[in-house]
Amino acid sequence: MAQAYDMAEEWLVKNQQLMIRCPYQPGNLVISKKACTKRHLVGRKGIISDPRRGDSFYYKVKKDLSLCRQCSIGEKLVYSSPMIRRLRRPTEYPRVAA
Repeated sequence: MAQAYDMAEEWLVKNQQLMIRCPYQPGNLVISKKACTKRHLVGRKGIISDPRRGDSFYYKVKKDLSLCRQCSIGEKLVYSSPMIRRLRRPTEYPRVAA
């Protein structure tokens, strides 16, 4: 167990530039910039499904990702990505179902 922890710490030191501390995740979680970008994009789509008519797990995940939709860190990462630069910034985010 200690060896796995040491390997993870070593990897984080080497790849520190790829990681960020997410202010919206509990416990001051460290996630990759790529994961942050994906969370922001999925969060921007809003919640489509109704929890009473389908997969309540999917609804919960989408609702949690709604925190990422207005995160300035995620937005900067999305528009700094070379593959996503062609997307235009939304003027207003879609409403989230309560």
